[in-house]
Formats: sequence, C-alpha cells, structure tokens
Amino acid sequence: MPRRPANFEGIPTLAVLPGRRALGDPDLRDRLYELLEHDHLPHSVGSRFVRLIIGIIIIDVLAMILASVPEYDARFGTLFTVVKVGAVAVFALEYAARLWSVAGHSPRKMSRAQDRLEYALSSLGIIDLLAFLPASIALIAGQRAIRRRCVRCWRRSTPSGGRWSAAS
Repeated sequence: MPRRPANFEGIPTLAVLPGRRALGDPDLRDRLYELLEHDHLPHSVGSRFVRLIIGIIIIDVLAMILASVPEYDARFGTLFTVVKVGAVAVFALEYAARLWSVAGHSPRKMSRAQDRLEYALSSLGIIDLLAFLPASIALIAGQRAIRRRCVRCWRRSTPSGGRWSAAS
C-alpha cells in the first residue's frame, strides 16, 4: 500500500486507495468547523472571517440608519437594499455552514442530525438564525405587507380596536 507523508502529529498515514485522501486527513466539514469555531488566532483565516462578519454588521447597521432618513433613502435606496440583501445572504450562508459543519463534533457522540438539532436549538444557533431570518422574511414578503399584518394583529388584540381612547 502506498505510504503518505506523516501528518501533523508525526504519525504516518496510509492512503485507502492510491491517489485518495488518507484516513487521518481532515475533510472539508472538519476544516470548516475549525475555521468557524476555533480558529481565532491573530492573522489567521478564522480571525479574518470574524473581522469580515463584524464589518458586514457595521455596514448593514449604517445602511439601515441612513435609510431611515427620507432624503438618503430616496437617493440611495437601491444601494441600501443591495447591502441588506447581501448581509442577509452572508448570514444565511454562515448559518448553513455552521449547521452543516457541526455534525460529528458534539462531545456526546450523537448522530449528525442530533448534533445539528442541538446546535440549532442552542443559544448561539438561535442568535445566528435571528441574524438573518426576520430580514429575509421582510425582503421576501415586503415591508408594507408586514406592516399591514402587524397593524391588523394590533387592532385584533386590543379592546379598543387599536385606537387610543381618552380614558386610558
């Protein structure tokens, strides 16, 4: 069987088939998990990724603030929408990558589906989901439709039909 060079621990690895990956080589899921969860050393790819995410958050918040000014929204509305769609896409891809890569990395050695469910229901998983889900729903359904539904719910849930009365 062909020998492969020693891995990072100095232990030689054997290839399963010639030209194929060795059994000890980390696969894409493992490398992505390490990048997203553990690679935060200065000047590493993981720290650059974290800085990129923080930069996207700052740009998205600035775009939302500026979009609340009618003059800026009239002039740069399309740019603000592009920024919001881009941020939602990046956060959705990050969530999907985390959900996919977490499989097999639970200390309890559960199945891949259970690992993913555990992450999705964890506080970090919920925060990651909430980072993009409301904005994606708003982009898909449209802002006006959501406002109408909120007003209808408000009117149905209050005794005065959503109107302010002088008695209150």
